[in-house]
Parts: sequence; C-alpha cells; structure tokens
Amino acid sequence: MSQQVLVLECYQHTLIVLRSLSCAGYQVTLGVTEQEMDGGFVHVSRHVASTWMHPDIVDDPAGFDTALIDFLYRNPQIKLVYPVGENSVRKLTSIRDNLPSGVVVAMPDNAAVEDCLSKSRAGQIAERCHIPAPATRSVSSATELYDTVREFGFPSIAKPADSRLTLLNKKCVFIRSELDLESLVEDWPEQGQDCVVQNEIVGRRHNCELVARNGKIIQYFESEVLRTDELDYSGNSVFHRSIAPIPLHREYCERYAAELDYTGIGLFQFLRDAQSGQSYFLEANPRTGAGIAIAVYCGMDLPATAVKVHVGDPIDPATSYPLNRSVNWLNGDLLGLRRAILRREAGLRQSLAWLTRAITDFIRADCHTTFTWEDPKPTMYLYWGLFKRSLFKKQNSH
Repeated sequence: MSQQVLVLECYQHTLIVLRSLSCAGYQVTLGVTEQEMDGGFVHVSRHVASTWMHPDIVDDPAGFDTALIDFLYRNPQIKLVYPVGENSVRKLTSIRDNLPSGVVVAMPDNAAVEDCLSKSRAGQIAERCHIPAPATRSVSSATELYDTVREFGFPSIAKPADSRLTLLNKKCVFIRSELDLESLVEDWPEQGQDCVVQNEIVGRRHNCELVARNGKIIQYFESEVLRTDELDYSGNSVFHRSIAPIPLHREYCERYAAELDYTGIGLFQFLRDAQSGQSYFLEANPRTGAGIAIAVYCGMDLPATAVKVHVGDPIDPATSYPLNRSVNWLNGDLLGLRRAILRREAGLRQSLAWLTRAITDFIRADCHTTFTWEDPKPTMYLYWGLFKRSLFKKQNSH
C-alpha cells in the first residue's frame, strides 16, 4: 500500500506539490478550510485522494492545533505531513513535538526554520558564511526608519520583518529620494510595524530551489525572474525561466545549508546586480517556492525528493535540466494589473502594455502554474470562480 501524506495549505503551487507526490506513488490527503472547500480550486485536483476540513490556521490557530493532532491520532495510517506555505511551516514548529509518534513533518528542523524566517538572523547567517548581502537593519518605528535611511542613504528599501505581511499594502517600499522617505514616515502605520531597512540592489531576482540532507545539497535548480505582479519588480513572479546554475549561487547555497545542517526543501533568493554582476543574498525560505512549477516541469521533482529525504525512501534525483524553459502565472499577472490600475500606478498606455505582455507570456510559456492537460479541473474552477465573483459584484452595483 502506498504511503499516505497530509498536505497543508491551498495555494496555486500546492497543485504542483499534489501532482508531484501523487505521481511519485504517495496517496495525498489535502487539508482545506470550509471557505476553500466552498470557493477554492485546489481540492478538485485528480491527484487528491481525500480531503480533511480543518479550522483556519490564521484565524483559529488553537482550533487548528487541536484538530490536526486529533486527526492524526484518528488516522494512524498518515505518517507524513507536508506544509506548503509559511503559515503552516510556522505553525508546525510550535506543535511538532505534540504530533503522534512516528509522524514525519517534511520540512527543516525548527532551528533552521526559525533562523531562515527571521530576516535579521538570516542576514547574520549570510554574513557568517561570507555571502554578500545588502546592509540591513531592523526598525519598529517611523523615527527608527527615518534615522536608518538617513544613515544608509538613497536608494533604500523597507519591507516587513514577517514576509507574510505587507507594508502599506506592498511587499517592499522603495525609498529613492527625500520625498519618498518623508511620505513613508508620514504614512507609517499608527500601530507600528516591525520592518527591515536595506540598501537597494538593482538587478534580477534569482530563485535557487533545492533539497538538502544534513547540510549537503542533493538536488538544485535555478531560475531567473523576468516579470512580477508589481511594476517596480518587488512582487511575486508571474514569468520566469530556467537557467544554468550560477556556480557562485550554488556555492553560497551550499555554505548556508552546511551552516544550518539543513535537511529538506528550500528556496534561496539572490539579487544579481545588473551592472557589476555581483550577487547579493535576499532571503532563505524553508518551504516550497511559489515558482516550483518550472522546476518540476524541467524534471527536477523537488517536492517528491524532499519527502523521500525525510522518510528515508531511495533517492535518485535528477542533476541536470533543460534551460530557457519558462513558466507563466496568468492569474497573478492579471490580478497584479488590476491592483496597479486601482492604485492609479498604471495609466492606459502602461495597462495596455502590461496586458499585451501577459497574453504574450501566456502563449509562449512552456508550462503554467496551475494548468496541465492531465489535470485541467482546478484551473477551470479557478477561472469560473473569478468569473462568478466578478458577475456578482456587477449585479450588486446596480
């Protein structure tokens, strides 16, 4: 009988994990909330053997803890839990020791997770490993922000210390002039917010996705982000392509993984300066990357490899992959365009140019984040749901 795995959190890239594990011979149970069951799309994948409905991880964390532990005790055949997103990764660090004996969580150990998710500690580890990184400082008030930017100089950036949050509804705020700084200080949240300030590095983002065991990388894949869902390039990737591993990036990842004795899947990101070619550490994510689709499409089945690492199954990972293969996330692209229009960041000409790029990239992409011909139903549900919500809004506006 195939091993059974519980997958937590329903994102677009959860589909890639489901397909990967199912094709590798694992029987997948998907955790869903009531809202995700009613209006979501991930759970309809043909690779989902069963679903488990649970309280929301964010809105009812105590209820989720109790429900998960109870579910695993009542279903002793499930010996493996695979958290996809940061919410479930953070949650499992706190309750890992309370899970039934023999249950394996497919993520790095708690110490490595906490070191990676703390932006200040992650930067300190990069420094210990002699990995170049932008000058970084934690701030928690408008005054600290102002003083730090004045010290660092322009251009700088500010972003939330917790990557699940936003600052003024953005993942990253650019501070390139005195006017930008004064505007950010004036709009600083009244309740305060822990953020980090860094020197801005201009360049392309590189995603280095890997699986390691005891600090040794056993599978590695690199891609270059070409466009994001923000005009300033600070958002989530909507179009990226596979590239040959940059030796220095791999070396940096090896140093970092060795320092943490890292075991499991991870996404390490670097910014490569367009002028000098110098690369700078951006962040380390102890989880499956949102852009994992292109890696799996290229034969680098990182989710399945990660599970095999944790449960001790035989591993024969691919070590090479085709280059210049691209992936498109059309839904994220269109939602990004919509946000830019609503914020008045994109005028008519920019909006039309964005829409043209979105359609062009959709047509020329080698694969797509949600859609495959062998499992089309989730994408159909996704766009049908968007259509219904749009129609409902129009009806309410009359």
